[in-house]
Amino acid sequence: MRSFLCFAVFFALLSGPTCVAQSWPTTDWEALSEDGQTPLTGDRATHAAVFMEMLEEASAWFASMGFRAPDLERSPTNANAFLARVKESRTEISSGVTSGLGASPMSVMRLTGDLDMTNPQSAMEHLMWGSPVHELLHASMWQYPAFRSVIYPSLQDGAPRLDRCPDGSDATLLGWFNEGASSVLQIRWYERTRGGRYGHPFTDPGIAAWVRQFDSPIHAGRVPPQFQNSNTSAYQAERAAGRSWRCGYGAWPFWYFAGNQLAKVPGQEVEYLRYILEQPSGWENGALEAVDQGLKDAAEAFDSPNRVNDGLFELYPAFIAEYADTTAFYEHPVQIDLRGRSEVKWHDDFIEPVASTAFKVSINIDDNQPLDQPSRFRVTLDPQAHRDQFHLIEGQRVFGQPLADQDPYQFEIPIRRDTTVLVRLANVAENAAETEGTQYAIRFELGGFYGAPASDPYSAPDVDIPPGFFVMSGPPELVDCSGGPEAGSVFDLVTRAEAVGDIRRAEDGANEMLDDIEDSLDDGEVPLPNATPAQREAMRRAMQNGAVSEAQMAEMRAAIQASRNRMEDQATEIEDVRHEMRQRFEGRSHLIASFLGQAGSESCKLLLAAVLSGEEGGPQQLSVADTEDYENDGPMPMGIESVGYLVGDVPELIENGEDDRYQICMMTPREQEREQERSCPVVCSEGQLILENASQGHAKGMLRAELIRRIPEQSTTSGCPAYERGELVFGFNITSANQGQDVDPLRGYSNEIFRAMGIDPNEMELLLQVYSGQLFD
Repeated sequence: MRSFLCFAVFFALLSGPTCVAQSWPTTDWEALSEDGQTPLTGDRATHAAVFMEMLEEASAWFASMGFRAPDLERSPTNANAFLARVKESRTEISSGVTSGLGASPMSVMRLTGDLDMTNPQSAMEHLMWGSPVHELLHASMWQYPAFRSVIYPSLQDGAPRLDRCPDGSDATLLGWFNEGASSVLQIRWYERTRGGRYGHPFTDPGIAAWVRQFDSPIHAGRVPPQFQNSNTSAYQAERAAGRSWRCGYGAWPFWYFAGNQLAKVPGQEVEYLRYILEQPSGWENGALEAVDQGLKDAAEAFDSPNRVNDGLFELYPAFIAEYADTTAFYEHPVQIDLRGRSEVKWHDDFIEPVASTAFKVSINIDDNQPLDQPSRFRVTLDPQAHRDQFHLIEGQRVFGQPLADQDPYQFEIPIRRDTTVLVRLANVAENAAETEGTQYAIRFELGGFYGAPASDPYSAPDVDIPPGFFVMSGPPELVDCSGGPEAGSVFDLVTRAEAVGDIRRAEDGANEMLDDIEDSLDDGEVPLPNATPAQREAMRRAMQNGAVSEAQMAEMRAAIQASRNRMEDQATEIEDVRHEMRQRFEGRSHLIASFLGQAGSESCKLLLAAVLSGEEGGPQQLSVADTEDYENDGPMPMGIESVGYLVGDVPELIENGEDDRYQICMMTPREQEREQERSCPVVCSEGQLILENASQGHAKGMLRAELIRRIPEQSTTSGCPAYERGELVFGFNITSANQGQDVDPLRGYSNEIFRAMGIDPNEMELLLQVYSGQLFD
């Protein structure tokens, strides 16, 4: 049979060049008996034909992606074809490739002699069906000089072997790449040619898979002692369940996951391995440096998403989060039991480099806990050595590290019922090869609800919310938005005294400004706002030299006096404004807060404004404000005024528009009733702001608000627009330097504070629009 010279015609999912690369001398294959001389006949010839077609197609696939051609022996009957020898054994279901290293670089391909493998039935047969492709990658790998220089000595007799691993190539420090990467090729080939996807070996077995544990370094695997010997009943039971415990082979899920993350078009999920093999150095210590750099090079070449541009630093924790999500993957999972409304447990231990630790946390909340008042489960990794290597994981989420070294590294989730939470700690540095094994201390806490329904007397929970804020639910781009105590989250609680005092301060400030201008004129100077000393001196000399005439000076003095006269004439009006402000703030205070943090690599901002009950704030629970009956001569309506969020730069938000963004949606009962009467109603809840504390300098609580997003070009069965719904939930415990000096928080912040927040001065006008409700409803 002949190979396809344009493989993409046969295999439409491939990327890269459509025709076979010329660097491969041939993609043709022929098979003979194991002696390499005897032709095959009958069933053995039919059997060999199936695998010859596989090898020809796989050879063209490898060539199209740029993998180097292997140095394989040629057929004695056809010098333009690679030779494959079919094993005499009728029971060996695997294929293999030997030699290719040392003094004789030529490799020898040996194929399974089990005739049943052309029609696999058992789980293990399905897995081993694609083993010729696995062996073909080995033969190609050996043509990369840097890799070859380290793999050859690692396979020799007497070379060091990993503990707790079956012997052979599986037990070397390079086994995780040498065998793991070859295994993923085998699995990808199976999926491409026979359909389906490989399932999770512990939750969706599908076909058989190699497995290992991941609380050992990724490059130095271990397997449970009872599964090291394939002759034991325990091993056979696992094999019957479709699991084969192997150290190197068992690393294949990582390579599978990495390919999915890196690839932007089909084919790249395999091709990326070539960028690792091409690394000229860094193959020592388990090849961490070579793998790390190769992953980064592939991400750049493929223009992969940002989350994978940092190699193992991002990929390894993400893999642990999304795949190693059962305790079966861990030799020593740590059991943590938390009971009641307030309990804390600590665990101190050592974590190896590029390894993970799993914590199985069993949570039992109070039987009397109301379902609408969730408990808080918080995990904290306090500041300690090498903390920048650590990655906290819960479920399938990797939580971003704190912005400041002194801040606690933590996450928090609501718990409504007895449950078990799997928490993991992954240890990998930005430069993976420099990751150090290190001690750590981690705290698990079960606490009370963020707040409780307002009552008299109000009873706050006896446990604290962590400093900062954290988004627990929201739009995908906003989830995990968080900021610690130094993240720039600030607020102003505007009290009646502050609001009325601001009018007096504005009046006093205007008079003081007029006095300063008049004093400057008396001193022979023209006041220049923000002028440098040199500029002021230049203006003073100009005045001395007569550049400003007496008439002009008299005109300026007359303008100052006119301003004083207008202020005296407006004294009654100013007093009316004070009176109106006193009425508006009678029994009220105004909370305006900005939460500024990080969501992954993006900056994120949350904005909240609410009118509170009480002239000095205090603990309470509010829904959206009802402004319909509000009169200017009465107290402001209590409730949430506005909530907004943005991720990234403000100019980008305005440029891109909000058509594809989730919108905050809150409605009063009257608004809900009116909405129900419309032909296409979109009804939202009232929202909920629970405050445990709202005072000058300290705000603490939780906000819940409904989210809606129009689904473009979709409608319901009634013909109405279709919407997606979600919920924004975030808790906060923040302090502010503002101690009641200004009613407007934007004017109360210094430029230094804005720089600390990471806000560009050019964004100020846009932020003013945000606060005035022009961007967020």
